[in-house]
Amino acid sequence: MNIPPSQSTPTLMPGCRLGHHPTLGRVLLVPEGMMRVNETGIKILESCNGVRTFADIVALLRQQYPSKTPATMENEIGVFLERLRLRRVADY
Repeated sequence: MNIPPSQSTPTLMPGCRLGHHPTLGRVLLVPEGMMRVNETGIKILESCNGVRTFADIVALLRQQYPSKTPATMENEIGVFLERLRLRRVADY
């Protein structure tokens, strides 16, 4: 699976945003409905502002999860964003 280039600037597609569900907590709202996302996914999505680069997002999350190796962290975040890109929720 492809991952974003280091200097790309991930962002949510128009119509997609983080929201709150009364029983599920934080969710990703998409034009078709909503998606449940775990805590780490929420942190990634909060960082996808179209200004931070993919490398910046990886560095930011590495500070919060120092037990992960840099390569593992980059791969996991990249796969997450690529899956969202394929569902037309994120772009980079």
